[in-house]
Amino acid sequence: MRHIPAQAIALWTVLCSASFGDQTMKTLADLRRPTPLKETFVYKSVGGRDLTLDVYPPGDAFPTQTCPAIIFIHGGGWRSGSSDHFAPHCRYFASRGMVAANIMYRLAIDTAPDRTAVSIFQCIADAQDAVRWVRRNARQISVDPDRIAVCGDSAGGHLAACAGILPHPDTGKVEPECVPNAMILCNPVLDLVELDWTRGVPGIAGLPPDMQAREAERASPLRHIRPGLPPALILHGTEDKCVPVEQAARFKRLMTEAGNKCISIAYKGVSHAFVLLDYYPDESAVLNAIVDIDNFLSGIGYLTGAPTLAGPRRQ
Repeated sequence: MRHIPAQAIALWTVLCSASFGDQTMKTLADLRRPTPLKETFVYKSVGGRDLTLDVYPPGDAFPTQTCPAIIFIHGGGWRSGSSDHFAPHCRYFASRGMVAANIMYRLAIDTAPDRTAVSIFQCIADAQDAVRWVRRNARQISVDPDRIAVCGDSAGGHLAACAGILPHPDTGKVEPECVPNAMILCNPVLDLVELDWTRGVPGIAGLPPDMQAREAERASPLRHIRPGLPPALILHGTEDKCVPVEQAARFKRLMTEAGNKCISIAYKGVSHAFVLLDYYPDESAVLNAIVDIDNFLSGIGYLTGAPTLAGPRRQ
């Protein structure tokens, strides 16, 4: 990936946001309203099925100029969930001048008699291949291939971190086309070795104990932190009973020690899945998360101006 001077990035971000961003204030109710302004693309065909992503342009159509992109990856324990969970977030960040996408990927629950069982490593491969597709088709969907962020929640946060950190499961190598330029991780699973319940995930469950430990380590982004990783934002609730906030603290420490940029925000009294609208009961927590993501993207030159999401924020 080529290096672009920071001054050029900042100037182009201003021009892109000014031309295509809708700087009017939005509410969570606005984000709930469906929009026809999206296109669905097949990013991968595997096992007799097409995997798709929905792409939301910044404005009424894909512009001729390129803009930064954000790819959302839903959670659900690698077994369930829907890309629609992040449709409101796509609408918001498209209104801010980005190309926004949410992806589907293979789930363990998808297993049918005519298909082989889905493993966590196939989920990782799908997430990485979605990033690859966006980068290879950047011109078609008006994306700057050097400014692609991924954002995920829970298991989706795990997959977002895997895209930025782990080798591609199919090749055993880090594939530059599959690596995002920034990671946004919301209550992510980062260390499968330390979580007993993750031993039941597809591709690890049922293996002999020594193989379980090895495969859990292989699928744990926190165990593979090294210098030169993309900048990261990690958001976590202090009352998360699914993934301990300690994992976020350890990720922040190891990223910083390796010389990588990492911002960590802990939400006091907040539990798991706080970023999901119409799922998490406290809408102020959802709003806080979206605003903090917006501020992070502004800090790395992807957005300009103040966040445009209105509503009560949790103190």
